[in-house]
Amino acid sequence: MSRFRLLAIFFAAVLLLAQVVFAQHVDLTIDTNQDVYHAGDTLEVHASLENVGDGFNAQLYVGIDYGGVLLFLPDLSTDAAPLISAYCPAGFSLPDVVVFSLPLSEGIPEADYVLKAAILSADTYSVESQIAQCTFSFEAGGVGIVGRNDYLPLAVGYSWTYFAEGDGDSGQGTAVVENAQADGDVYVFHVFQQGDTDVELILVDDGGDIYVRDVIINGDSSCSDDQLILPAELDEGDSWTVQFTADGIPIMATVTAEGKEDVSVPAGDFEDCWHLQVGTLFDIVTGDLWFARDVGLVKGSFSASFYGLGDLELLDYELD
Repeated sequence: MSRFRLLAIFFAAVLLLAQVVFAQHVDLTIDTNQDVYHAGDTLEVHASLENVGDGFNAQLYVGIDYGGVLLFLPDLSTDAAPLISAYCPAGFSLPDVVVFSLPLSEGIPEADYVLKAAILSADTYSVESQIAQCTFSFEAGGVGIVGRNDYLPLAVGYSWTYFAEGDGDSGQGTAVVENAQADGDVYVFHVFQQGDTDVELILVDDGGDIYVRDVIINGDSSCSDDQLILPAELDEGDSWTVQFTADGIPIMATVTAEGKEDVSVPAGDFEDCWHLQVGTLFDIVTGDLWFARDVGLVKGSFSASFYGLGDLELLDYELD
C-alpha cells in the first residue's frame, strides 16, 4: 500500500473519529458563509489560524462529512489531498479569509453536512492543529435562487394577482413562481397561472437580463428561442427586438424604453416605473408595459389589428 494511501486512511480516520490527541501548534477555525444552502447558492469556506509554535511546511486539509463519508476539497474525492500547501512561519496569523468556493446546483442530496479541517506538517505528516469543524445544510427546491433584475424580482413563492379585461371578458388570476433551477450563472424560473386558461411562463435570468424562454398557453408554445424582455440596465431610448407567435402567426416586435413614469393601480401607487412600448410592422400588435422597481409588472395594455387583446392591472402581490 502506498504511503499516500496510508496517509489518506489515517487522516480520514482522524477527522471522522477525532479520538487521537496531538500536540497542537496551530489554532485553526473553519466556517461557511451560510448555515442553509439551496441550489444557486455558493458555498464559501472561511478559515482563520494562528501558529503559536515553530515555522513549518503546512498543509490544510478540508473535508465534507456526508453520512460518515469524508469528501476532501477541492475535488470532493475520498482520497486525502491538501486544499492549500504553504510555509507557515512562527507567529503567523491569518484572519477570516475565503479558502474555497463552490457553486451549488440541483441534485445535491438534501441533508445536514459537517465541514472538518486540520493542518498537517508536510514533512512529518503530524497533525499540528485541532480538528476544526462547523455544520451546514442543503435544502432542495431552488428556493434560494433569487433573480437579479430590480424591476422583475423572481424567487420561488413570489406571486402577483392581476385583473385582466379584454375581448368582452374579464377576470383575475394569480401567477406564482413555483420552481427555479440554476445552471451556472443562468437561473430559470417557472411561473404558473392555473384557471380556465392555464399559462406557464418560463423566464431566464442571465446576470440580471430577463428573457422569456417560452409562454405555454393550454399546452401551446409561443416562443422558439429566448427573447429578451427586460435588460438589467435600461436607458431611455433603448430598444431591442423579440419574436413570438400569436394564433400561429409569427410576429417580430420592437420594444422601446420610453422612460420612467408614475403608475396607479389597485395594488398601489408606484413611482418611476419603466414604460416599455411594444410595436410591430404595420402596427399588427401594439402594447405598453409598466414595471415597478422591486415589484415587477404592474400594468399592461395590448391590442392587435385582427382582435383586441386587452388590459391588465396588478391587484396584489407577495414577494417573500
